[in-house]
Amino acid sequence: MTWLAGVGLVMGTVTLGVLTWAWDEHGEPVARTMGLTSFLIAIVLLSFESRDQRRTMFSLDVFSDRTFLIATGISVAVIYLGTTFSGFQRILDTTSLSLNQWLICVPAGSAVVVVSEIRKLVLRARYPDVAPLVV
Repeated sequence: MTWLAGVGLVMGTVTLGVLTWAWDEHGEPVARTMGLTSFLIAIVLLSFESRDQRRTMFSLDVFSDRTFLIATGISVAVIYLGTTFSGFQRILDTTSLSLNQWLICVPAGSAVVVVSEIRKLVLRARYPDVAPLVV
């Protein structure tokens, strides 16, 4: 539970940071959209990180789970369409993002990968004899 609270804190802090910056730079609608986009990107990346407690998400075995990849593809499509397709924009109350705004949202959402991979390195170093737990 401590790990879950910690990763939630990272995701919340990054999302609020993006919101605060974008609010000052671009106004409320873009800020809300960028905050939502950053958070959703972090959720998708956390799903990759959560597949195994000790193995990196950068292993090729992720491609063996077809259902996971399809669900992830749908999630990515919904995130993108939520900011570009007018029907989704009306439902979600979002707005279009520029390339520069996307280039802020993606690395911000990726903070969860950095934190998770550091945790996995520590776990592998601390408990080298424990077999990985595949979820």
